Amino acid sequence: MGQPHTLVRHLSFTLIELLVVTSIIALLIALLLPALQAARAVAQAAGCMSNARQQVVGTSSYVF
Repeated sequence: MGQPHTLVRHLSFTLIELLVVTSIIALLIALLLPALQAARAVAQAAGCMSNARQQVVGTSSYVF
């Protein structure tokens, strides 16, 4: 008596599934990069304004 053939499900991903997931991740990154660059520019502008204000305060303190 032999054992009956049973269906064995492999717990692995196919190449198509991996490519789809990779392309979705790449698309999300491409959409987020401009927003991150804009936020970085705003932060840099705020830092420049803070530095300029500190220079004015320092100069005013020195003069008066």
